[in-house]
Amino acid sequence: MVGLKVKIAVRNIWISGRLLFSWFIMTLVLSYAWLNNHEFFFPFPEPLAIWLVDLYGAGNAEEVADLELLVALLLMGSISALVIAGGKYVLGRGRRRQVCTRSS
Repeated sequence: MVGLKVKIAVRNIWISGRLLFSWFIMTLVLSYAWLNNHEFFFPFPEPLAIWLVDLYGAGNAEEVADLELLVALLLMGSISALVIAGGKYVLGRGRRRQVCTRSS
């Protein structure tokens, strides 16, 4: 019985690690794509950008670039988390239906 619990715990850690790695890679790829090809993505609102620059206290272009990277990572990290959570929900829902139909 203890061996089964250990196997389940190791499996859950493995799945969590894969999800975290997937989130990290997806965030980096989306951020890179957004920063280099911003015309293919949604436009960032200019009033919000000005407000963020004032809030961050950027005084030169290098500090604005740092802020741009930070915003890209936060925004794309949130989008990646939503996509992964939605995919996990949809896949889990399909698995639950298959299990229910098999036992019937």
